[in-house]
Amino acid sequence: VASSRENASQSGSHGVQLCDICLVVRPVRTKHCLDCNRCVRRYDHHCPWIANCVGERNHRYYVGFLLVEAVLVCWALKITALAIVQKPTWSQ
Repeated sequence: VASSRENASQSGSHGVQLCDICLVVRPVRTKHCLDCNRCVRRYDHHCPWIANCVGERNHRYYVGFLLVEAVLVCWALKITALAIVQKPTWSQ
């Protein structure tokens, strides 16, 4: 659903859209991120973990980041489970 702000930013018969905030010509499927204060093509969301917007140019890197994080969580769970099962004593 397009907001009234986006509808008001259309100008001319060519369908050119201007961003109300940064006043640049917006390509199709572009949204303005209020956290980064810039327009992002194919905007997905603003990720606080990477302190950047996830969009057209960095979506695959974000998915890679999530996969690496999932592997690290599994590795940490494995180490924790082994430590609980083995119950090391400090007197050894």
